[in-house]
Amino acid sequence: MNVNLTPEFGDLAHGKVKTGRYDSASEVVREQIREGIDSLRRGEGVDGEAVFDRLGAEIDRVERVKAG
Repeated sequence: MNVNLTPEFGDLAHGKVKTGRYDSASEVVREQIREGIDSLRRGEGVDGEAVFDRLGAEIDRVERVKAG
């Protein structure tokens, strides 16, 4: 699988490589995926529906403030 990193995440990944802990940006991405999976297994995940509901409510609030 190929993953295209945003410039910001690419910079972050390459910074981690420069520390010497990782040999490549690919290793950084794999480690982050493993950490995410471990977090989910510990029950630390966030319900995606709830996140999008909160974001939608915040967007509505901002639009109401802009409108006046």
